[in-house]
Formats: sequence, structure tokens, C-alpha cells
Amino acid sequence: MFAEVILPVKFHGIILYNVPEDLVLVSDICKDVHTSACASANESAAAPEGGLAQACRHITEGSWVKVEFGKAKYAGVVRRFHRTNELDTVHKLRDITLVLDIPPVPETQMSFWEKIAEYYLCTVGEVMKAALPNMIRFADLEHAQEDSRNTFSEYCESLKCRRPELSEPQKEAYTGILASFRDGRRVLLEGVTGSGKTEIYISLAIDTMLSGKSVLMLEPEISLSKQLNARLKSVFGDRLLLYNSKVTPARKARVQETLSREQGPFFVLGTRSALLLPFRELGLIVVDEEHDNSYKQEDPAPRYNARDVSIMLSAIGGVNLLLGSATPSYESLYNVKLGKLALVQLTEKYYGTGTCKNSSNADSEITLIDTLYARRTHQMKGSFSQQLINKIRKVTHEGQQVLVLKNRRSYAPMVECSECGEPAVCPHCNVMLSYHKSDNTLRCHYCEYSRTFEKKCRKCGSESMVPKGTGTEKIEEELEQLFPELSIGRFDADITKSKREEEKILSAFDSGEIKILTGTQMITKGFDFKGLKLVAVLGAEQILGLQDFRADEKAFQMFYQLLGRAGRRGQGGELVIQTTWKDHPVLSRLKDVCRNNMIPAEEEMSQRKNFLFPPYSRLVKIIARGFTEESADALAQEIRDVLDRIPSLELTGPFNPQIDRLRGVHLKCFYIKFARNKDLASNKRRLYESLREYVDKGRLIIDVDPL
Repeated sequence: MFAEVILPVKFHGIILYNVPEDLVLVSDICKDVHTSACASANESAAAPEGGLAQACRHITEGSWVKVEFGKAKYAGVVRRFHRTNELDTVHKLRDITLVLDIPPVPETQMSFWEKIAEYYLCTVGEVMKAALPNMIRFADLEHAQEDSRNTFSEYCESLKCRRPELSEPQKEAYTGILASFRDGRRVLLEGVTGSGKTEIYISLAIDTMLSGKSVLMLEPEISLSKQLNARLKSVFGDRLLLYNSKVTPARKARVQETLSREQGPFFVLGTRSALLLPFRELGLIVVDEEHDNSYKQEDPAPRYNARDVSIMLSAIGGVNLLLGSATPSYESLYNVKLGKLALVQLTEKYYGTGTCKNSSNADSEITLIDTLYARRTHQMKGSFSQQLINKIRKVTHEGQQVLVLKNRRSYAPMVECSECGEPAVCPHCNVMLSYHKSDNTLRCHYCEYSRTFEKKCRKCGSESMVPKGTGTEKIEEELEQLFPELSIGRFDADITKSKREEEKILSAFDSGEIKILTGTQMITKGFDFKGLKLVAVLGAEQILGLQDFRADEKAFQMFYQLLGRAGRRGQGGELVIQTTWKDHPVLSRLKDVCRNNMIPAEEEMSQRKNFLFPPYSRLVKIIARGFTEESADALAQEIRDVLDRIPSLELTGPFNPQIDRLRGVHLKCFYIKFARNKDLASNKRRLYESLREYVDKGRLIIDVDPL
């Protein structure tokens, strides 16, 4: 008998091991296993320590085993068994060393891994590595259930008393979702900002947990999941588990072990990686802000989108799925048209205590300020028009708060010599270095290269290097000069590097201590601030001018989400947009939405259909990599020759991406468009097989459904 074992490595094909007649179970074996993702065990773990109990263990599909692969030792998972005559050839195989004392991986999860690998064109081992990076650290944890955790019956009684009070529109949406679940359908909840989608999520989660099954709720940003934590903790108590990249490896291992060993139910709140956790009895998946780009994994493989992968898991495990958004992605709206998702709408804002108000944004106002005109008429003070300054002063004088979006962090996005025009460029990436005044450094936001800012130009030698443009750090400085009597805060990637500083800023703004908060698009992600009255967008043309077929969709989603951040809890809010493109179609649509309480996507959807862009097709991005520009060009031509031999392939490229050198690697890109038909899977497989040699050598990246 031979065991086919999944290992956390990029390897194509079957990896087989002999199954010895007797396998020793040592519960303490994991202590010497490397703490990184499913890494090799130390030599000292090869045999049980003296005095430890020994017993024969029956090996099953899903068992965790210790094996040697190459010169390293790994913890792997048994996928299935083979007999000798089932294989064409059997080489000299190594034995499985031990069966580890870790709960077996369920069949549904291994099928889930295979489905992800098949769709995103990578190996099952790469998916396993992403899914269970801490499973072999169990020996450092106590396996027993915590004594403080109530029994299931006691917990059920406490849950019943914690149901949120729903308004009539919320009850109608809740009932519609339950009806769709009973029919075996997945649901898209389109609820305007401030409509109380979270109360519906909590109600559905309580239903699920009372039935004995666990709940997974995904949020796009770590900071957003933190804001929800306290609210959900008051409902779900010690059965609330957090899982995201800011959680320590030890705590991640604790969550993985708890879900694998304990009966549950549990409520897991996390970002996209939480979708790959080893759930035993999962009854509901909620993907909040399902349209958000942060659900897409960029690197390394698998380069998955958590929204789409949640649909896979729902289908494989028979799990109820709810996607929620005020601005649904076109992919989800397309799935509604196909009947793959049931649409439930919530068009009225919720103000707590079961009350609501008609018309989602009729109580909100949108103001467009033409900065070209404002500059010509001398009505600009730095980055702020006088009209916006007056509005900020009025709102803060009334004791309310302001949010200012500038979608560039740093003090200035570039530095340039005023004599010769030479910019400061990253030596490893083809991007401008950003100036950070707080520590007087120039930084690359892609590879983290940094150096001290000097006024002397490295090309002409003159003392003429000056910052150009505006980032959040400069906006914060300008606000402090305009409103010295007010407390100003900043929220961007530089701030959120410090967990303590991030929590401090959010807490101070939520309490009203900070009156004006400036930040990047991180501040658009579903935060609920009770005192927020005015939201301002500076330099909106930088958001509207992106060269991408999704640019208008994403810009509209961002502005509409910002519109919903202000004026919650029954008070009118205002969104002010400063731009040189006042007549842009996205801004016209935004005003129509405010007046008519609808999101018109039909025109853009028809354009996508005419040009066969997603969601009416599937897109694959191929990235060729070379350490010199010449090697990247040669590889791109070689890849082009390979792709030209594949029939029925709509190919664009090679072309230079917007940033064609990253971390010292030169890049060339291709886009491949596939029709959405019965041949899609086989066509993608043919593409992968043709390029697999290049992928294995690290010369090529395949990104399915790129952003």
C-alpha cells in the first residue's frame, strides 16, 4: 500500500510513500517541528523520547504524517491510497516516518484545496502552505477546552438574549435571505451604507450557531475587523475568534487548533486568509464589502479572490453564503443575472432601536468643486478651496467631525531637481521615491528602499531638489495650519504599521477627540463614526484617471462608500469632491444615485459585454520576469511564441506594465481572454501546461482574474 501525500511545496504530480505496517503515535512529536509553514521537523523528532507512551495508529485519508522529501523533512497530509498495480511504475519509495497527533484534514477541505489549485493554476501544495501554516505547532498548545467556556446549552441560552432589534426593512431582508438559504441559494445583500447590514449578519450568525454550526465573517481590512471586534464580542463572547495577518503566529495556531479539535460552534472574524481555516462544521460564510480589492491575494500563489473562493467552499461543503455590499461588484451583479445568486435589497438607512428612514441618500448632499476655477479665481489655499475650508469650519464649529481623503501617503509623492528636472528614483524599482517629512527620508513604497533626503541633486550637483505633489502627511500639516485650534489625525499605511498607533487614532476619532481625520482609501472601508458629518475628497482626478477597464467601477464604489460614511444615525451628511474633472461621467452617476436612490450599472455592464471584458469573460495575466531588460524581452518573445501555438487564444502583449521594474526584476506582461463556456477549464489547463516549465523556474507568474 502506498500513500499519496500533499506537501507544502510547489511540486507537480503525485508524491508517494510506503505505508509501514506499524506507525508510532507520539503526541509530543510536534515540539521539534519547525514553526514556519508546514516546514521540516528537526532530527531530534525522529524518534519518541524515553518514557512516552507508544501505540499503533491506523493511518487514514487526511492524516498528518512526517516524511522526508529531498533532503528536508516535512509535515504532510495523506490525500489517498494506491496499490502497486494501480501505478505505471513504482520507484524506490521512502517510508512514512510517523503519524502526527493532529486532527485529520476533512475530505471537503482537501477537495477545496484541489479546486483552488485547479482554478488559480497553481499546485495543491502551494494552497496547503497558504491554508495551514501553523498546524504543526500544536504541541506548544493545550488541547483541552478552556474551562471558562460555557457549555453549548448555556451558550445557546445567552445567544437568544443577544439578538439585535431589527427594523421592518431589515426583518424583510432577513426573511428573504432565510428563504433563499432554504432553497439552497447563495445571496447577495445589496444594502445602502448605514442600512444596518451588520445587524442582519449577527441575526443570521445566531441562527447558525444555535444549530451547532460555526460562522465565518470576512472583512477586507484588518482595521475594520478590529472595529467590529468589540461589537461582536458582546454577542458571541469567548467563541469569537480573530484571524488576520496582524495576529501573532501563536494565536493563529491556537485558532487553527481550536477549530480542528473542539466541537464548536465558533464565530470567526478575519480577513481573506481565514477562508482557508480547517472548519469542522461550517454553516455560514459572510463576505462583507464583497466588492473590495483587498480580497484579492496578489503574491504568492495561490493568487485567489476570497469572494470567489467563498463560492467554491459554499458549493463543496453545502455552506450558506451571504455576500454584502452597498456597491456590489459587477461580477456579483452578473451572477445575479445568471441566477447563481439571489438578490436581496435593503434601501433604507437604519438608526438603531428598530427605526429607519425612507430614501437611502436623500438626506445626504454631494458638492463638486472645480479646482481649476478655484485656482484661477485665487480661492485655493494650498490643497483646499475656500469653499471647502468654510464647510469644514462650519461643521467643526457645530461639534461634528470631518474626514479628508487623499489617496497618496507620504508628504510628497516625488522629489525633483528644479534646475535639471532629474527626479529621485528607486534604484531597484522604476518608481519615484516619496518624500516623508516626519523622518526626512525618501522611500520606495514597493520595495521599502529608503535614504535620507538631501537637497543636492545627484545629477547636476545643484542644491535644488524639491518635493512635488501632495500626500496625506502634507494634508495633515495644511490642516494643522488652517485649523490650529482643532485636533487633527492621520490614518494611512505609515500609521497602521504600528498596531498601538492605529488603535489610538481610531479610538480618538470615534470618541470625538480628533475632529478632522485625513487618510488614504483605507478610511473608506465601512467604518462607522457617529460624529462624522462631512467627507472631502482631494484630487479626485487621480482616482478617476486610472488606466483600467475597472477604473470607473472602483471610483464609483469608493465615492459612494464615502457618501455613506457621513450623516449616519438619522442626520444628513455631505460629500465634497474637489477635482479638475468636474464633468466626469462617474461624478454625474454619483449625483443621480443620490437623487434617485439607485445604482445605475447597466450602461457600464453593456460596455463590458460589447468588448468581452469581465464578468463576460475570464482574464488571465501572464508576467514574464528577467534580471535585465534584455532577458525580460527575450523571455517575453519566447512566451509569445509558445502562446501563438495555442489555438483559440485571444492574446494581448507583451507590453510594459505601468511599473516595469520591481525589486530589481524587469517585467513584461500579457493578457489572455477566455470565453465563459464549457471549455474554460480545459483551455486554462492547456495554457498552464504550456507554461508550467517557466512557472516552476520562477521566470513566469500566472495571475487568474487579476485586478
